[in-house]
This record gives sequence, structure tokens and C-alpha cells, in this order.
Amino acid sequence: MDSSPLKLLKPKKLKIHLVASLEVHSDEVSNLTACHWGFASCSPDKTLRVFRLSDLREVAYSPLYPHGSYAPRSCCFDASGAVLASTGMDGRTALYDAHSGISLGVLERESLAGGRACAFVPKNEDGSATLQLIVGAVDGTLMLWDSLTRKCLGERKVRDGSVTAVACTHDGNIFASGSSEGNLELWDRDLHCLHMERRCHDLGILGCCFSPDNSLYGECDVTRYLLASCGQDKRVVLWTMAAATSGISLKRRFSLEGHTSSVVTCSFSPCGNLLATGSLDKLAIMWNTVTGEKMLTITEHKRYVTACCFAPSPTYLITGSMDKTVKLWSFVGPEVPKYSVGACAVPVPVAVQRNMHQWTIGDVATWLRAEGLEELVQTFQRNHINGQELLQLEKQSLVKDLHIESLGLRNTLYRKLDNLHRAEAATQLDIPEEFLCPISQELMKNPVVIAGLFHLLLYKMVWS
Repeated sequence: MDSSPLKLLKPKKLKIHLVASLEVHSDEVSNLTACHWGFASCSPDKTLRVFRLSDLREVAYSPLYPHGSYAPRSCCFDASGAVLASTGMDGRTALYDAHSGISLGVLERESLAGGRACAFVPKNEDGSATLQLIVGAVDGTLMLWDSLTRKCLGERKVRDGSVTAVACTHDGNIFASGSSEGNLELWDRDLHCLHMERRCHDLGILGCCFSPDNSLYGECDVTRYLLASCGQDKRVVLWTMAAATSGISLKRRFSLEGHTSSVVTCSFSPCGNLLATGSLDKLAIMWNTVTGEKMLTITEHKRYVTACCFAPSPTYLITGSMDKTVKLWSFVGPEVPKYSVGACAVPVPVAVQRNMHQWTIGDVATWLRAEGLEELVQTFQRNHINGQELLQLEKQSLVKDLHIESLGLRNTLYRKLDNLHRAEAATQLDIPEEFLCPISQELMKNPVVIAGLFHLLLYKMVWS
């Protein structure tokens, strides 16, 4: 087992309650995806249905029939929640404007082998937003697409079997693919190089995912990631992946045992401290990724649990089943997962989980929508507010320069900006928890060490 420390909160107790059970499909729920404003489900009933998180109602254009008489197998939102993709057994991948339902085009292969899995690449190499899409097919083909131009940027084929799962690191640098033969492949961002191939699950991989939060830190030129895989062998495995100039290594961190049948789906929480899995044993299980312990088991589904995902804002767990239901669960109690120093302090969408000064105008708009400030998006875009401008935004300029007249809206915005500044400061420093005020989480100044019987460490609480 890899012993590299995870800089994540260790949740001790976790409770969730059922928010809603939606019975909208006439067949099983085969896949789920979520973004900051909504979620989508697809089914062998040939539909792709889209819901708002605000009221749990279907959007006006739902349902979609992206593959005609064929069923969609996998669906995904891009990092900003603006584009929705679906791949199906007709061998095509359909793209939609997620807000209007308008078709943005279709990605077609010469071979019409059915699509099994798809995932958007979160970022470009320079940190900017991207609409590149990775698609895996039943004939073992992996294809990287530019969704804007609808051109194929790269194509590779796994050694054996079908591609059953695809995932991408939060920085967009590495792809993972899982096969029906049980092999896990790690690729570079252009699909030019196969970094590693490893047999991980004896009877085939059914799901894989990377933690969306950069919570593993390496030394010097090493970047670490947390990867989960699950399969027909009833096992869930957590891996530590280290990427350096010399190559990529993969070490088993935990083998999570608790399911009694094939594990078909897995998903990390927004800050990576929890992993949800679903199985043919009709159970969904929540795991602590820091300790490997089982946190809780969901037994409410009557048939196989076939899909699960987290909605980042607010944090919901969403599960889908062969019982034709989509269930939403919310976290309750004093041990609700929190955001620790070194991780995101507020649930910022994946598209903007990097330093604020690197944010584009689009990233700022994404953050505003995630915080429920949709009405300010046009104002900020009209004034070309990017990350650097956002960092320098002062309270008086909200009225003087941006002409935000509502006092309540200004106060809400400035409060969220203050939280964002704290999150930005925390991500720049590896601050020991004892140097932060336990109440406000601000950095304490001028610590004083007093040698005594217990060598107690006391601090002057003088704020900078």
C-alpha cells in the first residue's frame, strides 16, 4: 500500500438523507453526469434527460433522443456545464448546448462501433478551458475530439477487449482507459504515447475516475494524482499515480472490499475525500479515501446500482439503478465533508479549480453561476472581468464601475469574493492546521512557543 499522505479532511461520521427519488425512465438508468447547475441521466429507453438542481425539475427541452432508435451509453458535461455530450451504440457522439438543448453537431467515426464511455478534458496545457472530448468504443478504440471543429485529434486502440471506462486528470495531462479484459491504460494528453498498461481487475474494468482535487503533492518535479478503478471482481482499488519527467508510476493505495458483486460505477466527491461506488449487489457505498474505511452503505435501491456521481454545488450524491429511479442524497450532520487547507475552501467548479490570476473571463462566469449569481454574468463579461481583475475588485467599485445597484446583491458578492480570497491564499501555502484560527480559519500572526510541562504551543491572535 502506498503511504503518501493525503492532505484531506478525515471524515469520522457521515450521514445522508434522501432528497428525492425521480422515476422518469421506462428502463434502467445506465449513466449519470452532473455540473454546477444540473445533472443528466441516460437509459436504454433511448432518452437523455436533463434536470436542474435548483428545483429538481426537468429542463424545458428534456428529454433528448441523441441516438434515434439506439440507446445512449454514456453522457458527460464539459467543465463549465455549457455543453452536454452523449455517446451511444450507433457509434456517434452527440453534442448539445446544455442550456438550450440545441444540437451542436455530431462526432462520427468511419467505423460505427458503439460508444461505451466519454469524458471531457477539463483543461488545456496552459490551464485554459477546453472542449476536447475523449470517447471509448466497444471495438477497443479511443478517440480524442475537438468538439468545436468536430475533428479527430488522435486515435489509439487498447491491446485487448472493449473500452469500458475513460477518465482524465483534473489538469488534462493524462487520460486513463479501462478495458473489458481488466487492463488499465494511462495515456498522454494527445493520445500519442501509452505511458503504462497494467492488469488491475481479473474479470474486466467497469469504471475508473480521477479525483477532481489536486490533493496529492509530490517532491520536486513529481505530480501526484488519486485514481480509482472498479470491476467485475467485486473490488474497488485506489491508486496513487505519480507523473515525473522520468515517467509514470502507479501504486496501489487501498483495495476496498465491501461489495458482494460486480462494481460497475465509481465517482469522487468534489474535494476528493469521499468515493462513491455502485454495484450489482444493489448497494451504493461511500468510502473514506484517506483511510480506506467504509463510511456508509445505501440500501434503498431495489435493483442493481448502475450509476453514481456527485453534483458539486451544492454537494449531492446522485445514484441511478436498474429499478428505473434516480435518487438524490444530501449530506447532513456535524461531519459533513468540509474543505481543508490545501484543497478548495469553497465548492468551485472543476473549470476554475486553479489559481485565480489564471482565470479567464469564462472561468469567472462559471464561478458566478456556481455561486447563484447568474444575474451578474453579463455585467462581468461586458466589463471583461478575468481572474486578475476579480482579485483586485474593491467593494466601492461594485457600484461605481460595475453599477450593481442592489445592496443585498453587492453584499452577497463581496462575501463570496472574501471566501474566494481565503481559498486562494490557502492554496498558495502549505499551512499547518494549528497555524489557523479554529473559528475564522485565518492565519495567525507571531506564534509564541512556551516551554512548559507539556510544551504547549500558544499563539498571539494578532491578525495581519
